[in-house]
Amino acid sequence: MVIGPLRPVLLLLACVAVAAAPSGAQVGSCAPARTALVLSGGGAKGLAHIGLLEALDSLGVVPDLIVGTSIGAVVGALYASGESGASVGARLRSLPLDGAIRSYEPVVSASLGGLRPVIVWERNPQGWDLQAGTARESEVSALLSRLMLSANLQARGDFDSLPIPFRAVATDLEDRSVVVLDRGDLARAVRASLSLPLLLRPVTIDGRTLVDGALASNRPVAVARRLGAERVIVSTLESPKPERTTFDDPLTVTGALFEYLWVQDTFSLSPEDVHVANPTAAFDQLDFRPSAMDSLVAIGRAAAREALASASCLRPLTETRRPGPLPARIGRARIVTPDVPDRDALLGAVALVPRGPVDTARIGTGLERVASVERYRGLWLNPTGSGATVDFDVTMEAAPRRSFGIGVAFDHTMSGRLWVGAVDRALFDRDIDGAFLFTTGTYRSDLTLAARRRARIGARFFPIGGSLELAAANVRLYQGAGELPTADTQELTVLLGVRPLFEPGWTYEVGGDYRLWHAPGQGTRGSAGGRFALRLRRAADPDPVFATELIALTAWGRARFEVARTHRLGPLEVRPRVRVGWGDQLPIQHTFTLGGLDGFAGLRMQERRGTQEAYGSLLLRWPLWRRLLARVEPMVGAIGNGTGFLARRGAEDGEVLVGVRMGVELATPVGPIRIEQGFNNLDRREALIRVGYWF
Repeated sequence: MVIGPLRPVLLLLACVAVAAAPSGAQVGSCAPARTALVLSGGGAKGLAHIGLLEALDSLGVVPDLIVGTSIGAVVGALYASGESGASVGARLRSLPLDGAIRSYEPVVSASLGGLRPVIVWERNPQGWDLQAGTARESEVSALLSRLMLSANLQARGDFDSLPIPFRAVATDLEDRSVVVLDRGDLARAVRASLSLPLLLRPVTIDGRTLVDGALASNRPVAVARRLGAERVIVSTLESPKPERTTFDDPLTVTGALFEYLWVQDTFSLSPEDVHVANPTAAFDQLDFRPSAMDSLVAIGRAAAREALASASCLRPLTETRRPGPLPARIGRARIVTPDVPDRDALLGAVALVPRGPVDTARIGTGLERVASVERYRGLWLNPTGSGATVDFDVTMEAAPRRSFGIGVAFDHTMSGRLWVGAVDRALFDRDIDGAFLFTTGTYRSDLTLAARRRARIGARFFPIGGSLELAAANVRLYQGAGELPTADTQELTVLLGVRPLFEPGWTYEVGGDYRLWHAPGQGTRGSAGGRFALRLRRAADPDPVFATELIALTAWGRARFEVARTHRLGPLEVRPRVRVGWGDQLPIQHTFTLGGLDGFAGLRMQERRGTQEAYGSLLLRWPLWRRLLARVEPMVGAIGNGTGFLARRGAEDGEVLVGVRMGVELATPVGPIRIEQGFNNLDRREALIRVGYWF
């Protein structure tokens, strides 16, 4: 009696269920067979694989084996560890992939501050080489180790111990043979599988130099067959052929070269195999923006549904996957790489305490922290053991011991500047970082020698160091529309204390400060005191998000605060910036200039100078054509002198200026080229023409 009235509703629900299920897919009505999931490489385009994983989850299909190449190895390893397709997608979306893999930006060392070089040489065992690649090796290695941490702890050196057995495909660089990785550190195996030449350095495992698996087998169906697969579900990625009109673009040519180098295996499919061909030709291999990731997952989901709907059989031997519990305690924890001077500091930083608990959150944070230690290019955990206890035989990959770089910049009002810098990460063959920096230009020259080492104080390690700085400056002075003779100054600075310098994340600097200086009308004077600085810097940006500095000497004092953070709203880049400075009895070379290194709209560079500064700006940038950007930057600020903040001692002191700069910026190998025109409320206008990053 009840079913009759409900019959239309039940029929409607049945129709919806039939429509939602892949038509033709036989999940449980055919004979089971060993089924392999094969995921090809293709850079960022491989995120389309996640759509296939979500489709398999919806059907309850669990493959018996996963074989992945390059980005397919990343996605496949996470899925093999017991994560769902949705979880894999969420994990990859949360990572700063677009920051770790970016346009080529050479770097010498954080010891040189925020200076950005044009070219860098590195000292390797074979000699001096040009720094290559568009990724920071330590950042990528740490990112993979954190991403694969739970899976690595489950595998403990044997990839068959994962809920789904897994294989990563790499290429032996010596003979271009296929290398199938089935044991060892899981993150390192995945890192080897995606070591695309010119982007990431090769990885050495068991004496073999390994690079991206796509160079030998980008669609490793044959590997899966050799491993006993009777059926395969293979996901491939479509790549475009570049248009002739774009052959003058080096990035386009490089992308095309990668496509030609990849071995797109030919494979034959049986009626029970499934081929998911993802239409990803419109996407770039290195486009890891969140919007592109979402589009690629949607494309993969649609392609998977269509392919699985026509499958004749989708019944693997495995019916369910049961991720085992992670080990709870650490047994042995040691660094097996020889000649590592700071073993205790490194193990402590990564929370690997023998007989201590396994804290995955602290280990992950520690891996990120160690990535900022420039002495190492990678840290691999190599977990082993069984039961509730895990052992770690950590291996360290050393970075080049010495680096040398050069940077240049030109400003049409300040003329040109050049810097030369070098670092030695094992000075005198000891656990000491040494740095040398020389800068010169028309109005200022500096020489800095610095050294630091990790010193153990109690149970913690601190970077204790010092520096000796010599500076000679011709300070530009103005009066109204005219320029006065420059004030010639010389200064010697000695700093000693805790000095993390410009490493990523929150860092502080505290210690003693001694100055000896000569300035016109003051003779030669000396003063001693203390110095404190606090900074926040993101790994992908040499400019700090937050910086404050306090210098308190017996003769003078100075405090500075600056915050600037870049936000992206689609193609629009927005960067608000605020500067506040206060000083007492400042020597002329330490007074504040309105707007800092960028100056103020409509004024000549360094025209407004004083002992107090308040400044704010909002930079808007958006692309016009390829590497050409539009720039608009409104700003407001004031300079003051005297004992009070922005105190008025002259006509210009405390006067609030409002201005705007407008122009274009062109990205080049030597840095941006900026051409702008500035206006302000004093009816003044001044052009800004600059090449490179000013320092």
